[in-house]
Amino acid sequence: MTRPINHAWQLAERPAGLINDQTFTLVEESVPELVDGEYLVRNVYLSVDPTQRTWIREEPSYLPPVGIGEVMRAGAIGEVVESRNAEYPVGTFVTGLLGWQEYSRLHEPINIVPAGIPLRPMMGVFGATGITAYFGMLEVGGPQAGETVLVSGAAGATGSVYISGREIASASSRDSIGWRSLSGMTCAAAYPKFFAGNIDISETSIQPTITASMQLSQDNILVTLS
Repeated sequence: MTRPINHAWQLAERPAGLINDQTFTLVEESVPELVDGEYLVRNVYLSVDPTQRTWIREEPSYLPPVGIGEVMRAGAIGEVVESRNAEYPVGTFVTGLLGWQEYSRLHEPINIVPAGIPLRPMMGVFGATGITAYFGMLEVGGPQAGETVLVSGAAGATGSVYISGREIASASSRDSIGWRSLSGMTCAAAYPKFFAGNIDISETSIQPTITASMQLSQDNILVTLS
């Protein structure tokens, strides 16, 4: 029986600056036969996230660095297409750090996509970013009715999940602020200058607004508002 061919992006070198054509290598290899307990996932969605830049540095972060020659770590969603594990029958959709590759050969437990949940939202609002926003805001932050929240990185994956109305949001560009303004937030700040929606206002006018009205700060990035 002909085995599937896996195409995988492996880390070739650690970039000194910007990522370039030498950073990754596309590798093609046959998928080995499964043994008892293993299952094979064909990935249908791969994520590209800012945190991946920290994963390819030499220094450890909240996860160990990706090793040279290893498949680039990445979130993904895929379908089980072959299985010798009763917990993961063929046709099951799973999600996790499956890497930048077409096929993932697994034996360890991984999250199953719940029935009825569309696959694409599982990469965002129903996935790690949504979970981070939900527990960060409700369990850790504990906002009360009528309070105002400052959300940094509000145009990003996690920050954008927070926005629901009475927030002050910060982002890195005028374009990002314009997009977030459509969500109905109270006002927006783009660093190092500040904006309300798409209208420039001075730091001296918005700084009191932020400090006086804010009861909770949800920090998704390291940003200085002074």
